[in-house]
Amino acid sequence: MRQIDPKQFRVRAAIGFLATLMLASSVAAEEPQDPGPLDPRILEAVFVVESGSTRGLGFLVDSSGLVMTDSLFVRDAEYAILGVDPQRRFVAQALLHGENSGVAVLRINPSAVTGITPLPLANRTVKRLRRGATVVAAAHQPDGTGLLLVRGVVSKIRSRFILHDARLTVVDFGGPLMNTDGVVVGVSSAGQVRRPDLSSATAAPWFRRYLEQARDRAMNLPLPTARALSAVAAPSLDTDPADYRIRSGKKSLEYLTPSLLHALEQRADFRAIAGVTPWEWVQHAGVRDPIVVVQVVPDLRWTGGSYFRVTGRLLSYPITAVAQVLMFLNEALAGGDEVPVFPAELWKPAHAAYHFKGDFLEARLLRDGVEVQPIEGRRHCGTSEVQMARRPGQKLRSRKIRGCWGSYIYPAEAFAPGGALKIQVVEEGQEDRPDVVTLPRELQERLWADIGLRMSDE
Repeated sequence: MRQIDPKQFRVRAAIGFLATLMLASSVAAEEPQDPGPLDPRILEAVFVVESGSTRGLGFLVDSSGLVMTDSLFVRDAEYAILGVDPQRRFVAQALLHGENSGVAVLRINPSAVTGITPLPLANRTVKRLRRGATVVAAAHQPDGTGLLLVRGVVSKIRSRFILHDARLTVVDFGGPLMNTDGVVVGVSSAGQVRRPDLSSATAAPWFRRYLEQARDRAMNLPLPTARALSAVAAPSLDTDPADYRIRSGKKSLEYLTPSLLHALEQRADFRAIAGVTPWEWVQHAGVRDPIVVVQVVPDLRWTGGSYFRVTGRLLSYPITAVAQVLMFLNEALAGGDEVPVFPAELWKPAHAAYHFKGDFLEARLLRDGVEVQPIEGRRHCGTSEVQMARRPGQKLRSRKIRGCWGSYIYPAEAFAPGGALKIQVVEEGQEDRPDVVTLPRELQERLWADIGLRMSDE
């Protein structure tokens, strides 16, 4: 009987094992049988997302109004516009900007999505996606008239991304990538380097934890407006908000009309830059009634704690640098090959928090010396967290603003020509010495022209 060489046996066994793996891989890569079309009602939960000059898709993930999209659209924005259907567009709030996750989470008012079934996200109970599996993605119709579902085959899967051959374009980023059961396994993404014949998606397991962070943040923020954004006649997209603002001492008085609001909505830019766009104007988005909103916004100043925080960080830089050098020298003299490095957080600049200057109490509109009662008016106090810059061109950052400001809605008739208009602004402790601001005639005429145009369309 011929004796088998153990070394030769191991080589043959290894070759056989590799051949078996290759065969199994080729079988797994075969496209499975197409189970048939998905329910087209899935597309009811897919929305068009507009932010600045960019346009893409997003999709509803729960009935509280949370919408997932690609981080490309809301990287620096506080708000975006969602087209729930061709006739209705709503303001959505950015809860998570997705700098690290590749996805962003928006929130729309739940009343805007009543009756729409959210898309389910893949979890551990869902069959794991494999190479060669069929996937379905949402995309725009070629003629741009609506959305459709396109199919593709997975070519590569990693922990953070999925590559597939469903044909998508840049306006399809942010839409859902689903398995053949309609379960979302990824978000169509612009982040992965792709060949022209491949599309990319951020994998669902990677972003689920970011969704929980967005839910936590939503608990501390007011809901976005439930009013749909509709068109008004011939708005000027070149409207300058500065033409609707006057200064008095350490505060601004901002006047919002339906035409100005519509012009801001059409820009889809929604960035809260102090001194450039009206403060918190988005809460009035969608208003088309013949009214004027008067906002009293005090100037900003650093909080006391911000001075200590920023000064302390600046003083810490040379101390940290010297300590790092000493640690390096000590490790080198000791013959070590690993140098301890201070965390990157110690080198990042500290960002200041802000207070409104003064203690705003109330504002009153007087026409020919007689007080005009507002339709609605209130003093807003508390802490707001906004994406803003102090000056145009400055990088947007998340800022906390504390203090009080005012917002008052007046009927159109209060601004009709022929009457002298004044605003009394009262601060706490100075109730007997209100600051009186006269409304310039040219601004009154501009406000009335905006409202008159709207009233003539009714």
